[in-house]
Amino acid sequence: QTRDEAQQAYYAWLRLVSPEMTRYFDLLIKAMGNWHNEIFAYFDHPITNAYTESLNNLIRVMNHTGRGYSFGALRAKMLFTEGFHKGETSTISTRSNL
Repeated sequence: QTRDEAQQAYYAWLRLVSPEMTRYFDLLIKAMGNWHNEIFAYFDHPITNAYTESLNNLIRVMNHTGRGYSFGALRAKMLFTEGFHKGETSTISTRSNL
């Protein structure tokens, strides 16, 4: 529920990882060490960048299948299109309230 509880749970788990098992969790342990503050900040401010990561992944897939488009151009197109749809939705809902 809280940042402190989450940190305590992580460190309790980390103590349970045996030396033999450490190699299987090495990437996770390293990431937790490198991004400790950012990861546990979620418990102070429960916001993620999952939407952005998902959109970036979609752009990479389009880039792979489209062959020849730059990531920057695809990103700009996706962001513009997404913003346009959001604006369209809010305009429609505003009109229906009139």
